[in-house]
Amino acid sequence: MESDEIRVMRGMAWERAKGELKSIEYTYYHTKGNNDERYERFSEKLHNFIKDIEENSLQE
Repeated sequence: MESDEIRVMRGMAWERAKGELKSIEYTYYHTKGNNDERYERFSEKLHNFIKDIEENSLQE
């Protein structure tokens, strides 16, 4: 069984990782054309990834 400290450290690491991943969204500009499509595709995949990890308790 894991200690509370390990679970807390893993949770903190996950929150930092999510922040880093979400910061990539800001590198896409919301302008007409290709960037909008790339942003939408990236954003959808990113949020699905985060949701999958959290719904399956893989971040703990």
